[in-house]
Amino acid sequence: MSMIKIHINGRELEVAPGTLLLQAASMAGYDIPTLCHDGEEDHIPTCMVCLVKDNRNGTFVPSCAVRVAEGMDISVDGDEVREARKAALELLLSDHTGDCEAPCRISCPAHMNIPLMNRLLAEGRTAEALEVVRRDIILPSTLGRICSAPCEGPCRRKPMDGAISVCMLKRYAGDHGMLPPPQVPPLVSGKRAAVIGGGPAGLSAGYYIRQK
Repeated sequence: MSMIKIHINGRELEVAPGTLLLQAASMAGYDIPTLCHDGEEDHIPTCMVCLVKDNRNGTFVPSCAVRVAEGMDISVDGDEVREARKAALELLLSDHTGDCEAPCRISCPAHMNIPLMNRLLAEGRTAEALEVVRRDIILPSTLGRICSAPCEGPCRRKPMDGAISVCMLKRYAGDHGMLPPPQVPPLVSGKRAAVIGGGPAGLSAGYYIRQK
């Protein structure tokens, strides 16, 4: 197989056809930052944090998606490259809507820590999972049977293999988590509150009001 000659930061390098610039730079000992790159063959660049400069025409290209071509002259660092990457990162942050927080938790009306509950259940720590649920949902067995599950709609797994069954997991924690009944603290504030309705919402409201 005929090798391709390119230059990275002025250093000549021979690489195989089809090699990504990101891989070629790594072979040359340069570590290029990435966010969206996952090593898949059909990768589509989205974050642009891995930009490098093509010195032949002065353009910046994503090193995780562009493959080597004969005679390439690439800069993988330097002020211009760092500024381009900084601009890409600032653009990402400017449109940031809290995606680093799980969308299931954002969409949960109680803002329950669903990812933590899931992890604890996966590890078989059912009682600890129930403790997490009770912080925000005091009737998990009931809610696990009647909740409309707004948290499952935006689940990131939905387009791949279906949303995680958060409602069923919450129900499981409530049914099988061995914990003593929740304690209601004594009334010390001297204040009173009236809750209209004795369903799950009213009972939950009364419990959490008393906690405060």
